[in-house]
Amino acid sequence: MARRTHFSVEKLSEKGRASVLRGYAEKWTYQHCADEVKRATGETVSKSAVARYWARWKSDLDNLQASREQARVVLDAFRAGDTTAGETLEALAVQAMVETREMYKQADPIKLSREERERQKLRLKGEELGLRRREIDFTERKFEALQAKEDAAKEKMREIVEQKRDASGAVVLSEQQVKDIRGMYGL
Repeated sequence: MARRTHFSVEKLSEKGRASVLRGYAEKWTYQHCADEVKRATGETVSKSAVARYWARWKSDLDNLQASREQARVVLDAFRAGDTTAGETLEALAVQAMVETREMYKQADPIKLSREERERQKLRLKGEELGLRRREIDFTERKFEALQAKEDAAKEKMREIVEQKRDASGAVVLSEQQVKDIRGMYGL
């Protein structure tokens, strides 16, 4: 069964939640913590909500500490040569699966579904941004190709003009040559 979420503490401002956690770290009474949140932020939270939140916080910290200890034992066994790399990886993978399963047992299914929906939205946004980036890259390559074509046309024009200069330096082109040049370069 999913653990009840304690919305009154989780709905506090960042400063309010920080006061609750500071109270836990400094071992305040529940009432002192509730009073401190009220004094610091003006927000109201009951001492029973603080107690439930601290109990969950302690449970989470205990689980984290146990996981770290288990990982340390597995890695120490590997370093001592008691296990192979494969056995060590398998033990760590099993531990991660157990922790994940435990985390999902304790999680609020509504909150998880919202988080999953947000992850999916972010993934889709990432894919959309990737597509847009590819479109931009393609457009940049097209622009560079057009720029190169324009530069080549300009160079070819210079060559043609230089070849058609007469003794006085004037460019002499027939009407057909002008039409050909214009047609060749889309002018």
